[in-house]
Amino acid sequence: MTPSNWRDNRLPLSFLVRTRGSPAALLASAREAVADVLPELPIARLGTMESELAEAMSGSWTLVRLLGSLSLLAMLPTAVGLYGVVSNAVGRRRREFGVRLALGEDRSLLLASVLGSCWRVTAGGIAIGAMGAYALSRLLANHFESRPADAVGNFLLMAAVLLAVATAAGFLPATRASRVDPNAVLRES
Repeated sequence: MTPSNWRDNRLPLSFLVRTRGSPAALLASAREAVADVLPELPIARLGTMESELAEAMSGSWTLVRLLGSLSLLAMLPTAVGLYGVVSNAVGRRRREFGVRLALGEDRSLLLASVLGSCWRVTAGGIAIGAMGAYALSRLLANHFESRPADAVGNFLLMAAVLLAVATAAGFLPATRASRVDPNAVLRES
């Protein structure tokens, strides 16, 4: 392209320059070299490859941050729902707990049994959810510079939060149920 017809071309011009030293130090020299060859050519943007890549990926990282925020927001109703379901399921077993206590079961064994069943059900749900999340992260890894293994810390954090919620949801009603008089529970029905 000659200096006289550069205005006829509607496509933007881009030049890449490889350097051994600091790319930022070469920017002023590159501007001068273009001005020497094409003094009328306006230079709209001059930067390093790192800055260009960062700008190009900024929209992707915004999407990643948005998805991360939405997943954290989704944890709130998940935790509330899990608490409600587990608490209700344990509360409905009050009569069973009264019978078990009347037959001589130790209160600490009763509590351990309830927590164990809460953990098993929750662990099953976490395992199914983790498999789905892993598959989705593999799909998203094609669009973003990440590996599914990068999300392992997030998976573990979410699993720990859900197990803590299930523990609280099972522990509180089971503790209340283990403190009741077995005779009073048996007379209720």
